[in-house]
Amino acid sequence: GRCVVSALESRPVSLRPLQYDDDDGNDDRYSEEKDYYVDRDDPIDDNDGDGVSRENLRLLLGEDEVLHITILEGKCIGMCSRVHSAAPPPAPSKHHDDDYGDATYDYRFATTDVLLRASDRFLHDHNVTVVDLYVTDACLSRGWDGGRRRPLSVAAEAMLPLVGRDAAIINQLMMGIRGADGRSYRDGFLKNAYTKEKWAWWGRSLEYSYHSSHFERMWTAISILITSLLSFFLLTSSTALIVRVLTSSGVAFMFPAFRLLRRLGVRDAEERTLSRSYPWIGRARAAVSDRDVHPQSHLIGAHLAKVALYYTMYEACQSVWNEWLYGKSLPAGMTVWLYGLSMVWEYYTMVFVRSAISVFFFPRLVLLYFLAFHLYFYSIPYGYFNLALLPLFA
Repeated sequence: GRCVVSALESRPVSLRPLQYDDDDGNDDRYSEEKDYYVDRDDPIDDNDGDGVSRENLRLLLGEDEVLHITILEGKCIGMCSRVHSAAPPPAPSKHHDDDYGDATYDYRFATTDVLLRASDRFLHDHNVTVVDLYVTDACLSRGWDGGRRRPLSVAAEAMLPLVGRDAAIINQLMMGIRGADGRSYRDGFLKNAYTKEKWAWWGRSLEYSYHSSHFERMWTAISILITSLLSFFLLTSSTALIVRVLTSSGVAFMFPAFRLLRRLGVRDAEERTLSRSYPWIGRARAAVSDRDVHPQSHLIGAHLAKVALYYTMYEACQSVWNEWLYGKSLPAGMTVWLYGLSMVWEYYTMVFVRSAISVFFFPRLVLLYFLAFHLYFYSIPYGYFNLALLPLFA
C-alpha cells in the first residue's frame, strides 16, 4: 500500500525540502544517479540543459526533518490521512518527557539515527522541522480513505490490530521514502512511541535486495538456505542439550527442598521417595553413602553447579546467535518465541514421540516448518514475522 506516501504527498510541493549534493559536490551513496542532483547554489530553473529542474528534486521527507505519525481510529469522512503540519515543535514544558509516555504521536521516523533519538527540546532549540502526519486504519489496511466499504476492506481493518500496525508502517516507510529520483532507497530509523521498540534499515541493503544481478540473487538464495539450516542445527542442538541437563540434574533441587520441609515439620517429605522417583540420583547417593568418603551434599551441589553452568552457557549462546543469525530489525520477542518453541518441540519429543512413524515424520515436519519461516524471514527486509510464526505452534 501507498498510504503513508499518499499522505505525505498532500504536503505542497513548494514546501517540500530539496535534495542536495554534499559540499564537495560528490555523494557516495547516490553517485550512480548523480545527474539527478543539484548543488545548493544552482538556480531553480533548468539552466544546464539536463531536463531536470529543482522543482523535480523535492523530497517527501528531508534528511534534516523528523516525521511524527499519528494513527486515527474509527470512521473518517474525507481525506483524513494527510500532513497536518510541518514546522519546528513548540517549546516543551519542564515536565514533558517523551520516554515516559508524554508523546502525542504513535511513531517517530527519521533518516538519521541522531534525529530519531533527539528530544523535543533538542528539536525546538535547533529549529528542526517536524512533519505531523495523520494516518487512518482504513488507509493502512486498504490503501486509501473514504470510498465504499467492501467486505474485504472491513475484514482487513478488523485484522489490522491483531496483525499489528508496525509491519505495515515499516514497509510503507521503507519502500516509500526514497530519493528525489523516486528509485534510490534511503536509510530509515523508526521508533514506536508507546512500546519503545526501534527498527532500522539501510538504503544500500535495500538496493542490493531489489536491484541486484541474477548471479547475486542466486548466491543470496544459497546463503539464505545455508543460514536457515545452520539456525535449525544450532537452536535445536543447544535446546536438546539444555533440556537433558535440566531433566537429569535439575531435579537435584528437590533434595534440599525436601530437607527444608522436614526441618519445618513436614514428616512425609522423605528422601526415599525422591530416590525412587529419580533413580539416577538416588542410586548415586546410595553409592556415595556406602563408600563414606564424601558427603552426599557434594553430589547434589555438583548437579546444581552443572545446571547453573549449562544454563549460563545457553543464555550466552542465545545472545551471540541473536547477533549472528537474527542481526536485523525484527519484532520484539521473536527470538524468545523461537527458542521457546524449540524447547517445546524437545519436551514433546521426549514425552510423545515414541512410535516409529512419529520418530520418522516429526523431525522432518518440524524442519520443513522451520525452514519455511526462515526462508521468509531472510528473504524479506521486514515482514509479518509474528503472524508467520503461528503455524509453527500448530
